[in-house]
Amino acid sequence: DRIVFHSYINNHWILIDGDKISVLISLLISQEINQLDLSNHLTIGVIQTAYANGSSTNYISNLGLTIGVAKTGVKYLHHKALEYDIGIYFEANGHGTVLFSDN
Repeated sequence: DRIVFHSYINNHWILIDGDKISVLISLLISQEINQLDLSNHLTIGVIQTAYANGSSTNYISNLGLTIGVAKTGVKYLHHKALEYDIGIYFEANGHGTVLFSDN
């Protein structure tokens, strides 16, 4: 129920934490939804806490996605993510998921 990735780029170790995973998933889903011309039919929310990396918040906002804010803790993030057709949340520690409604 938690995941983080790492990579070596130009001999530098890079941690891909929950904030970066959230950005990558948001980018992928945003591109797919736009390609299918469904952006006006689905609500997509990326839920973050006060501890989220501000750069990730800015990047996701620049994608045109809604940023939802919840208290720290999966139970709060999950509850907020249910408000969207597609709800995305990851804490920095890698605990998170993507929720898809029946819509």
